[in-house]
Amino acid sequence: MKTLLFLIPLFLFNTANAITIITSKKFDISKKSGKIYGNIFLNGKKQDAKGVGVYTWNKSRTQVYIELQKIYKYGIPYDLSSFPSVILNHKFPWINKNKKITLAGEVDTEIAKILEVDSKEYKKSKKSPNSSSNSSSSSSGSSSSSSPSLSSNTGGITTPTHGNQGSNGDFYEGNTNFGNGYFPSLGGSNNQGTNYLPPVITESGKEDSSSNNEQPPASYSSQYCKSPYREENDLILSIIDKGGNCYEIPALRDDTLCGYRYDFNKSIAIKQTQFYYIDKENQQQNVGGCVDLFGNEYKFKMFKDDSKCKLQNTSNKGYGGDFTETFQTQILFRGIDGTIKIAQDCSDFQNIKEELINYEQEGNKIKRFVKKYYIDPNTGEKVYISNGVISKYTLELKEYSCGDWEYNDEKLEAYRATQLKAFDELQGAYYNATACDYSTDKGKSGKITMPYTKISDRNLAGKTEKGDLNGTYTFEIKERELTGKEESRYQDCGWGRSKRRYYTHWSNGNFITKAKWRVTYKTTNYGNEIIYQRPKQDNEEKPTLLYLSKAIKKIERSEPLIDINEIGLDNNYMKFYEANEGYYKDETYRTSKDFNDLQKKYYRKGKGSYCQVYNFWSSKIAEGSLNCRSVFGVDNNYYCPTYNNYLIPNK
Repeated sequence: MKTLLFLIPLFLFNTANAITIITSKKFDISKKSGKIYGNIFLNGKKQDAKGVGVYTWNKSRTQVYIELQKIYKYGIPYDLSSFPSVILNHKFPWINKNKKITLAGEVDTEIAKILEVDSKEYKKSKKSPNSSSNSSSSSSGSSSSSSPSLSSNTGGITTPTHGNQGSNGDFYEGNTNFGNGYFPSLGGSNNQGTNYLPPVITESGKEDSSSNNEQPPASYSSQYCKSPYREENDLILSIIDKGGNCYEIPALRDDTLCGYRYDFNKSIAIKQTQFYYIDKENQQQNVGGCVDLFGNEYKFKMFKDDSKCKLQNTSNKGYGGDFTETFQTQILFRGIDGTIKIAQDCSDFQNIKEELINYEQEGNKIKRFVKKYYIDPNTGEKVYISNGVISKYTLELKEYSCGDWEYNDEKLEAYRATQLKAFDELQGAYYNATACDYSTDKGKSGKITMPYTKISDRNLAGKTEKGDLNGTYTFEIKERELTGKEESRYQDCGWGRSKRRYYTHWSNGNFITKAKWRVTYKTTNYGNEIIYQRPKQDNEEKPTLLYLSKAIKKIERSEPLIDINEIGLDNNYMKFYEANEGYYKDETYRTSKDFNDLQKKYYRKGKGSYCQVYNFWSSKIAEGSLNCRSVFGVDNNYYCPTYNNYLIPNK
């Protein structure tokens, strides 16, 4: 059954709400080709994305071919598997800012995924008939969006080699000259190739971009008088002869001009051909570009072969590590001539992933023993390429605190156990090399000590307390004076004879002041409150606080005023004496080393340097004889049973 190919002028070509870019600046396009970019719009709404593509002039500089190659979303580049494109009627060496350029030929699902819109809604929006273009799109509903080129008699555009990429991941091999324009897709046919319509030329020799004409201009019929139609691998053309008559001729076919189209999704290579005819000027005219041939005999199964490829290492990529590994492969097929052909040479196929087997510690490093594999994009299954190898990713052991904090309020610090472990970024988990304890296993410190944090320290005024000393006080060191008086008694020797015996009668005299000084005290009382913050436990929302408060007595002591100092006491001894006697109550001093040393050296309770009270007794002052009696004195002997409590320096 013949399938009619309706003749649709390019200026009426409907882009079906295809993808649109609006230029972000004025572009100088005076060169033969160059780069162009702009903001992405979809259904009139600006997307958070930018499109980058290229432009190429035709030879006569009347038309410019534009294709979109890459989309940046959130700053991340996405290479398109199919390049949407368009041909613009243009004569100026610039494109103004905010120029709206509508393209077609994209892979719907791919664009929807990049722009983060629902693919069904995206396809549905393209059915809306509310958009038309004054330019020729490189896709007219066909599954292929090959970059077009115009033939020499229309100023032909030769597209870049990357323009051979088709929709659904298709690529073209061989001739990139696609003839003198587009043909519309064959409705109801199985044609998976690209068909093109010829451009419309006005009487002035320029391409007509009007979208309001319902019929093509008369000059259009200079090539065709009826719509061509294709029947399997034959194309029937209706052209005008030199006499102005319309007649049908079969288009000629040249398979040698075209290579293969690669459908990587279906893993097949499809042989293509070039249709052409000889026009009334006896010139060869190509009809469209390379198109697919029908029939299974023209389809060839593709297969992978990684025997000539190596793993690709890329530095500073992946997992925060230093490199990634990528599995590479060739895509091959056996062509129509029986020889093996390369559809795609060694190139990145899939990232290599690692499946952990176990860990092994070596010093401060942890090695990973793994299986390496990649995910086959066609089957979704793991394909293992090695087993039990050492990963290039190593883990570094670090010591971490663990468990609960143990508080020591007396020392104002907390303690926590430690653990040696390493974080495996690929697994997203820690490898524990030791237990969580206070041991020093494998060189760990065993304990972390954290001091409390002081967050508040304030003093509060107090009142005078009982026993506080405020005023001037006098201190004396005294010695008891021993007083002796000469006395005598008679010894009776009988017969009226006697002898006079002399002795000293001793008694306690007055105290003699050896040292005397005066000191003034001023006592101030206040309270001190300190708040400490303990280290927070992992399960606590807020850290706990420790409140410490104490009463502080501050005693100010003046320099001593010396009245008597026969024994040469210095100020340090006097202060020690005052504190030891309970007057100077400064606790800081009373607990100091200086005070303790002086107390050990000079304090001797009841065994000091000066006697305080003497005791006396009477004894014979003359012994009796044959004729004389014994004579006793009165308190003629003494001793000191009571001394003061302090030794005197240098005494």
